[in-house]
Amino acid sequence: MFKQLLGRGSAFALSVLLLCASTSYAQTATSPENVAAQRGKLCQTLFQLITSGSKRPMGITVDVAAVENLLGDNPHFWRPVLAEFRKDNRHTRQCIRILGLMLGVDATERDVVNRGVVTQEGFPTVCLPSTVVPELMARARKQEAHLDTYLVALARARDSRCRDLFLSVLNDTKYGLDNSKQRFHAAVGLANIDDPAGVEWMIAHCEDYAADIETATACVLALRSISGRSHATKKADFEDWWKNAPKPFKLDNPIELRDR
Repeated sequence: MFKQLLGRGSAFALSVLLLCASTSYAQTATSPENVAAQRGKLCQTLFQLITSGSKRPMGITVDVAAVENLLGDNPHFWRPVLAEFRKDNRHTRQCIRILGLMLGVDATERDVVNRGVVTQEGFPTVCLPSTVVPELMARARKQEAHLDTYLVALARARDSRCRDLFLSVLNDTKYGLDNSKQRFHAAVGLANIDDPAGVEWMIAHCEDYAADIETATACVLALRSISGRSHATKKADFEDWWKNAPKPFKLDNPIELRDR
């Protein structure tokens, strides 16, 4: 069914903006309610993707309920998205975003399982193959035009295999970057895999309002969420927290990159 829905130019015909230029950052909880919310978000995203085209196959009715069924009834519904991503065409950015969202759902499911949370209805599972993350990383190193989109997707994956990529972006060892937003997303990716370099970068740049007020603000919001100091505003506040934080560093709940 999903392949049929994605066929004949309907699935990737127009831009689907899943991540806006401005994003908000908050700590995510791995509760059953949050898992359900992620499932609803994934369904809605796929619904937008399917219905965004100017041409839709005749005789096919698509609604959110139909897309929800794909989650429960078709364990391989991610295949058409991955296949489209591999074509490396004008839909690449949208595919990266969708894959990142799927990776985030899988990461949340891992948290639920690891914490022993059991719900009557269960939880969504995309079950992307383990080769998807390395494939995204390999493409990220070649496609700097989409680098920030890759970084957000991989930060959502919370996969330790991404550490070297995140560090290379954060430390500017390969890409010659001057974009602090890309570095911020790399820092979040590192923090989400319990690498202290990400936290330390955010602390170092949380007062860089003159250089980039949006990134500095994002650093403050992310640091508030992981430190528990919900009213902290100063670099010194977070330095004090970090100095006394348990080591080795382990993030209780990941930093979520939310669409806005």
